[in-house]
Amino acid sequence: LNLSDKLENWLGNNPETTEEVESLFELLKQKERVLDLLGRREEQERVIEKMILLAEESKTMKWITESYNRKGAFFWTTGHMEQAQNLYENALEISKKVGDRENEGFLLGNLGILYANQKYMEEARTYYKKALKIYREVGFRRAELIVLANLGVLHRSQGHMGKTHTNYSKALEISKEVGDIRSEGVILGNLGNLHLMQERMEETRTYYEKALGISKEVGDRKSEGIVLGNLGNLHSKQGHVDEARTYFNQALGISREAGDRKSEGILLGNLGDLHLSQGQMEEARTYYEKALGISKDVGDRETEGFLLGGLGLIDSHESNHRKALENYHLAYKIISDVKFGKEDFDAFIELHGKLISSGYSKNEVPWPVHWDIPEDSADESGTES
Repeated sequence: LNLSDKLENWLGNNPETTEEVESLFELLKQKERVLDLLGRREEQERVIEKMILLAEESKTMKWITESYNRKGAFFWTTGHMEQAQNLYENALEISKKVGDRENEGFLLGNLGILYANQKYMEEARTYYKKALKIYREVGFRRAELIVLANLGVLHRSQGHMGKTHTNYSKALEISKEVGDIRSEGVILGNLGNLHLMQERMEETRTYYEKALGISKEVGDRKSEGIVLGNLGNLHSKQGHVDEARTYFNQALGISREAGDRKSEGILLGNLGDLHLSQGQMEEARTYYEKALGISKDVGDRETEGFLLGGLGLIDSHESNHRKALENYHLAYKIISDVKFGKEDFDAFIELHGKLISSGYSKNEVPWPVHWDIPEDSADESGTES
């Protein structure tokens, strides 16, 4: 980066030729990517603003859409979803007008990611399919693998394990073909997540450790933090509380360093889970409430619903059944609106049973209609409270 700064200063002193302007923009692009990987957000934002200024002054449409795309990605990473969507949509319109098919595909894919992270799955699927069609038409294999991996994530969130494995496997094959080691690491981590859902612990560990090695090798701090958090999940499921806490705290430090607020919220929730499992209710509540604030800020509805279930469990434990019911209903609305699967909503499910046991009726404690009926539903009548 020091050499990059010197070159930027040299080129930035009133670039005169078209070649100098092009060189400066390309240098800024490369510098922004490095700063993104390192999680140096303030510097990254300043570089993006320079890219936008240079693009607009030169009236180069391709540069304008690329710059807006990167600013949108910056907003997404830092949890400003509405600003990200606006920039992506503006850039998409420009790309269509000038016939920039490659950038059009990028922006469609990014809009898919944006909707998927807010759990609007059908919208996300539509954008992914459009992006995939363009990438295959223009032969852009590296981008094709990214969309395939994102489709895999979408299928996993909906419980379609066969489709998930197929998409991940195709993406992994392409990443090796084109030599994209960073994407290979991300996909290996995704395969680890898939095996964890299937409780295949040794395979999970193998995938995570390979992914962690790659993220360190390429200096991808954001991915490193995500994999460390996933290793924490693995140890948590195996009952290794101290190991899980160590991994979660390591990941939390990296997520804050990288400005990755979504991951920060998830990790705070995971630490809350550990305290809840140890019967440490106040500590669990503190972590859950911090995490809930972040998940609302960044539009992470899945984590928000999960945390509301956890807070409801703490309320129930403290015999504050009215507050527990309130949190249950908030979580129920999110789960029903987005049609989340049962995975990762154990606290909500447990809270349902506790509220029924405390005397509330089935009408007062509704069960998500798109879920299977709970086992105790047939002979549970409930009483009005």
